[in-house]
Parts: sequence; C-alpha cells; structure tokens
Amino acid sequence: MPPGRAVVREALLELPVNRIHRWTMTSSALPAQPGTPYGEFLAEQEEIQRLKWLASESEGHDIGFEFALNDWAQNHRAEWRIMRNRSQRQQG
Repeated sequence: MPPGRAVVREALLELPVNRIHRWTMTSSALPAQPGTPYGEFLAEQEEIQRLKWLASESEGHDIGFEFALNDWAQNHRAEWRIMRNRSQRQQG
C-alpha cells in the first residue's frame, strides 16, 4: 500500500462513521435507539459501509456494497457482535 493510503486509512479509522458516510443520513431521519432491532440494523450497516470504504481504498476501486456485505458477514460480524454486546453491557 502506498504511504498516502496508509495515512488516509488511519484518518478514516479515527473519524466517526457518520462523518464518512453523511450521505446515508438525511435530515428527516430519526435517530434509532441502540438495542432496538432497527438501531442494531443501522449500526451493522454503518460497519459495512466503513469496511466498504476501507476495502475500496486499498483495492483502488469501488468493491460494491454486496461484496462488502458478504465479506463483513463472513469475516467480521461475529467478533463485532461480541464486542458490541460487551460494550453495551458495560454502559447499561
């Protein structure tokens, strides 16, 4: 990976997802409560969009949502659920 991409990748990891993907949110969207089915769906969708962004940057082209969704579900979702459940228990 070229040095410039590494800097971009590190910067992306520090940004909140809603700043990276602000086009996915509209002003009329109601915030979903964490722990509700819709809230969990939105949280997963944000993680898939983050993976799509990072993978597309490293590949040099858009990998597409479907590829990112499959990759995330097969390789990252289980660990993400464990970490998310753990953090929600600590907060609540």
